[in-house]
Amino acid sequence: MLVEEQILILTRGAGISTSGLWHYPAAITNSAIASEFAQFGKSTGFNSATTAGVINNIDGRQQV
Repeated sequence: MLVEEQILILTRGAGISTSGLWHYPAAITNSAIASEFAQFGKSTGFNSATTAGVINNIDGRQQV
């Protein structure tokens, strides 16, 4: 069986197209347990950036 490895390189501040991607606007309401690691920028129907991904830290346990 042939297994291919793929390397993903992330660049801070780099943009990526979200054309055709539907999402509900989200915001962090408790910054004591959640921090944003990705966000959607302003677009049609959204006047400000919204949260796309968070890391929760509850009792020392982290989850994305």
